[in-house]
Amino acid sequence: MSGSGFDDRRIRNQERPLLAVVAVWVLASSLLAALTWGRIMNGQPSDPDDVMRLVQVRDLIAGQGWFDLRQYRLAPPGGTLMHWSRLVDIPLFIVIKVLTPFLGQYGAEVTAMIFIPLLTLGACVAMVGMLAWRLTNREVAVFSCLCFVLYPIVMVQMQPMRIDHHGYQILAVLLSMWALSWRNAVRGGAVAGFAMAAGLLVSLELLPLAAAFGGVLFLRWLRDANDRWGLVGYMQSLGASMFALFLLTRGISDLAPHCDAISPAYLAFFLIAAVGTSILSGFGRLPTLGLVAGFAATGLAGAAFFAVTATQCLGNPFGNLDPLVYENWYLRIREGQPIWVYSWDFALPALVQPLIALFASLALWARHKDWLRRWWLDYSIVLAIAIVAGILTTRSLAFAGALGAIPLGWLLVGLLKEWGGARSIAKRIVYPLVIVALLVPMSIASAVQPHVEALSNADNDIETTKTIFDTGCDLDRSLPALDRLPTGTVFAFFDMGPDILRQTQHSIVASSHHRAGASMKDVILAFSSKPDEARTIIERHEADYVVICTDLPEARIYSELHPGDAALIDGLKNDEAPGWLQPLQLATPGSFKVWRVVD
Repeated sequence: MSGSGFDDRRIRNQERPLLAVVAVWVLASSLLAALTWGRIMNGQPSDPDDVMRLVQVRDLIAGQGWFDLRQYRLAPPGGTLMHWSRLVDIPLFIVIKVLTPFLGQYGAEVTAMIFIPLLTLGACVAMVGMLAWRLTNREVAVFSCLCFVLYPIVMVQMQPMRIDHHGYQILAVLLSMWALSWRNAVRGGAVAGFAMAAGLLVSLELLPLAAAFGGVLFLRWLRDANDRWGLVGYMQSLGASMFALFLLTRGISDLAPHCDAISPAYLAFFLIAAVGTSILSGFGRLPTLGLVAGFAATGLAGAAFFAVTATQCLGNPFGNLDPLVYENWYLRIREGQPIWVYSWDFALPALVQPLIALFASLALWARHKDWLRRWWLDYSIVLAIAIVAGILTTRSLAFAGALGAIPLGWLLVGLLKEWGGARSIAKRIVYPLVIVALLVPMSIASAVQPHVEALSNADNDIETTKTIFDTGCDLDRSLPALDRLPTGTVFAFFDMGPDILRQTQHSIVASSHHRAGASMKDVILAFSSKPDEARTIIERHEADYVVICTDLPEARIYSELHPGDAALIDGLKNDEAPGWLQPLQLATPGSFKVWRVVD
């Protein structure tokens, strides 16, 4: 792959892959739209987090304060302070606000939920294409874009109706990687720092990647002191941008030491790191040991300040959850768990693609010299850290898949050339299979899964992955009926909560959002306790209604907490409610059950 393909891009403008990259985006967008057509036609967001995001934006449009992130209908009367960032709300707010006079609220919301994820996808595809072209050639750039859009963990975050924050995190990673390839080290570092600051304001899930980018810039400084300005630009921009974006999106009304979102303790850590980096850069060339010692001292100073001001954040950000909630909710959120909790047919192909991409990236490092050799080593380090982060938190494999698209694209182009020149029948048969396996390994895993399960007598528990949209409750039909009841507070399953907020005027006691941890514990306790104990909990929340969906996994989970104890949920599923719950006959499916709480 060496030679003219790596020449200065400024002398090969005629090779720009713009039209091909746009074509990949259009095809991917069309495929995603087709796959999600049912939800598009129903105006249904992809999952409960997307629903809650839309509810938050509606409240903002209705006049709730910009800095007021509280969801007042979640765990009333005080409501729940959400940990989400207004950065994600901005495009939704603008599109819905502008289009509502022309399309109505419903049309504006659906339009926003269709096009914002697809435009985010377009920006990501453009980043992959530009960076691949910068480093290789037009052909590799096109195949890199194909690899990107064919990695399912990436695409699920950018499908229409997916309006939560994960797509923006992927975009932040790609923008940072692209910026690090710029000739102007200070400008590239500053842009990467801004992208990481915005990404971290959206979610702390990007911390390993922010450290990875800082790490490779530190290695560049170690190689040559003249390259120190990239890290200086990165750290200064990271600290300053984070501080500015925090003030712009959160203000100063909430300066509590939150562990699950950027708070003053995190800001102080990054500002200390930025100041320390700037001071060290002023000494010019330092011995390697002195430079390492200087950064170690800077890191220790920042960590010490963080430990003193936010001691509770030194462990797992979710470690403060009540054990009942942690074990029966958090550990069941599979996308936030390690890759090994998944069945092999998902875990193996999801992990193999980034690992092969890492192998290809190291091959590119081995075959090049000068700046490209150094670049591919840096790239491989960031990709390796992204893979480790994805192994520990499965959702983070999206970052590894996005970064792995370019070396994987290079590998595929090489295989295609080998295949085209192959004379052996074996090679002409094997190479296409390898190419398909690299592009869509999950399809192969799905094809062989039934045979493997038949041999191993495996029995996947499909119910554990069922969502509220896969049940027979038919919320689009059931919730309007619930909305016709006098407005009150609903005691319901977690995954039902966001849609109750979206489609009714009712409030809810809890949902799958950990800031309402105390209410989440009460919901689990009430449904899994005996009716008299449950009554005390439900009345404490002044709930007016109890609502369940009998074929949601939550119903089974609560039943299994105390088997044989005749828990409230057991009676509710069997239409044997206690006397203080009055059944309401609504025009809803049988699995959607509603009771009024009576004296």
